[in-house]
Amino acid sequence: MSLCVANGVVVGDGVSDSTCAARGGTNADTSNLWLLHAWMIPGWLYKPDVFRPHHPMLMDTPPTP
Repeated sequence: MSLCVANGVVVGDGVSDSTCAARGGTNADTSNLWLLHAWMIPGWLYKPDVFRPHHPMLMDTPPTP
């Protein structure tokens, strides 16, 4: 699996090197990595679990941008 990354933003996944280059990015091999997807929805409190102490945005009152 690979992710096409341009300026720190994922602009494609599983695309060829030429397609990724056309999008202004480079393919990064992610075959040995784990990915964690998180959806931040205002008004929905994330319940405590094993990951909560390690991520400030999952606290009851997240930091102010």
